[in-house]
Amino acid sequence: MSPDPCYVPLGLEDKRITNGAFSASSYYNHHLAPWHGRLNHRWSWSVRHRNNRQWLQVNMQEIYRMKGIGSQGRQDANQWVKSYTLSYGMNGVDFAHYKENGRVKVKYGSCLH
Repeated sequence: MSPDPCYVPLGLEDKRITNGAFSASSYYNHHLAPWHGRLNHRWSWSVRHRNNRQWLQVNMQEIYRMKGIGSQGRQDANQWVKSYTLSYGMNGVDFAHYKENGRVKVKYGSCLH
């Protein structure tokens, strides 16, 4: 039986989505660059500036209906995102916030070990 096409990973963890598809507001150094912001990866993305204006962007190359987003903390330090919002767009410049019941949905991250 083939897997449900609605629950197939989109390629961030296994690197089908290439490093060039990632960008961010800032990053701490090369080992903590945006393209390291993948699940179960040796490194991680870590911001240079600690404030709530930081963002991670991934160009998915195609249009997808996403059913879920996974997050985890940094594997070698006590760092993780506590909460985030999701935005989407078609041109990499103009974005709309993901909303539920007319309100911007805030997601709460967790530190997975």
